[in-house]
Amino acid sequence: MGQTWRRGQWADRLREVVKYRNDNEHCNLSQRQLSLGKWVSNQQTAFEKFQSGKAASMTPRRLQILNYIGFVWDAMDSRCRWDDDGWMRMFEELIEYKKKHGNCLVPSEYKGNPKLGRWVSAQRKMYHDTKKGKSIRMTKERQHKLEGIGFVWKVMRWKVMR
Repeated sequence: MGQTWRRGQWADRLREVVKYRNDNEHCNLSQRQLSLGKWVSNQQTAFEKFQSGKAASMTPRRLQILNYIGFVWDAMDSRCRWDDDGWMRMFEELIEYKKKHGNCLVPSEYKGNPKLGRWVSAQRKMYHDTKKGKSIRMTKERQHKLEGIGFVWKVMRWKVMR
């Protein structure tokens, strides 16, 4: 608990979180991600102390940086408001895909926009995990937005047999 992070260590961890965000389309890490998850938990605790006026390693600058990257301050927050701007950008890209292709069935390895393919796959996984009670990462608001444009939650994966 109460671990102190030197400036260089903090920046190194921040870079790891940004890489995680870029790879996974979100910043919602849990302590299951071992040391990086522990660092995230420490930032969340420091934020709580900072907000209540107690001594904390959180600074206004760190708060600004973490907010900018879409950091999740409360993973149990049912609103799950992390990276709304990034989510909306990808949602707009999905709308453009639908205009061009007539559906939202973006292949997970879509060569025309690999990030969109990964994002669509991640939305399906988050939806199914939320339905199974494994997470709360798919909000009703996002679910309704996706369903409103004809998003399909369960797709059949066809393999060509030779």
